Amino acid sequence: MTGVAILAGVLWAWQHISQPPHSQAGEVPTAIAGVPLMQVITGEEAVRSINRLHGKEFPLVSGAVAVYGEQNVILWVSTAADEAAAGELTRLMTERIAEGRSPFQENGSRKVDGVTVYDLTGLGQRHFYWQSGNLVLWLAADEALAGRALEETIAFYAAK
Repeated sequence: MTGVAILAGVLWAWQHISQPPHSQAGEVPTAIAGVPLMQVITGEEAVRSINRLHGKEFPLVSGAVAVYGEQNVILWVSTAADEAAAGELTRLMTERIAEGRSPFQENGSRKVDGVTVYDLTGLGQRHFYWQSGNLVLWLAADEALAGRALEETIAFYAAK
């Protein structure tokens, strides 16, 4: 009986004590810049959403789309087959945006914690995209949250 009570107590504590900073759904942060995760789609559904957004098919293995708050922060995570494929996707995005036919204005690129981050504005938010291993990440955030959101998201995926 004592063993059952201890097990029940451990299970209760595990469920109610603060969880680690990763979501089980697609490995996205549970909050960014203090804004809680409200919705996430992962896997094939996320890949379809990412492809629909671009109007073309990308060779993605998986993906995640995470919405924080009332769209104060949105994170798109595209998983490529390998690091080289992710690099190619990042290069293609950079070229297409440079053509000037997107709703985004380039603000340049910079290194953040050793990662080359491309900085854009458009659609009422700041946007950043970068490669981390076999991932290509795109982060959109309200201006007031943008710097902190970028730092936290880079740190989250650097730890992977």
